[in-house]
Amino acid sequence: MSASPWAFGQRTYAITRGAGSRDSRQLSDALDNLGVDRGESAGTLNVQLSGATLARNLLPTLELYADILRRPHLPEDELDAAKSLSLQDIQSTEDEPQRKVMIELRKRYYPDPLGRDNRGTEEGVTAVSIDDVRHQHARLYQPRDVILSVVKVVVFALLVIPIHCYYGYYASGGPEGVGRAAGRAIRTASVLIAVADMLMTFLFWGTAQTVGLSA
Repeated sequence: MSASPWAFGQRTYAITRGAGSRDSRQLSDALDNLGVDRGESAGTLNVQLSGATLARNLLPTLELYADILRRPHLPEDELDAAKSLSLQDIQSTEDEPQRKVMIELRKRYYPDPLGRDNRGTEEGVTAVSIDDVRHQHARLYQPRDVILSVVKVVVFALLVIPIHCYYGYYASGGPEGVGRAAGRAIRTASVLIAVADMLMTFLFWGTAQTVGLSA
């Protein structure tokens, strides 16, 4: 089965519905108890899981995310509800002409798979089964991808820290000058992170017709 962008979006939804020895409620409670501000999303080229917490909670948080990535339950009884939500999202495009135009322009401008709508198609969503989801997870969520994702996070940190230190060290002009320096640091870091993210994604995973895993 070829990789479906929606299948990855579905799996992003499903992998947080219980993992390892914890069911969905226990997993959510464990993350909440650690104060993890988290989010999940699926794009054309990657799946993104994000989380922010206190430094002292880092190791137990990583243990939970290891379960989420490598040992998700992928419950079958939640598949139909998730498919219904995805179908509603796809069908809502008909009521948003601007969004529909941008989707079509992306398809025409970018080569496959870059031009795909990451929500998939109605036919693709309807056809997806829990076996498809589990097969894609087993095929693509590999330790190598997790390690490379952590490498990306480290690179981002190494980019952000010196940039902010540089602008902070040379800031002048009182509070107003500090504000300007902070704005420049944020803009510079954001641009460099976007460029580094793109370069590392293509370096690590290339332009294969699959969807990789990214931090």
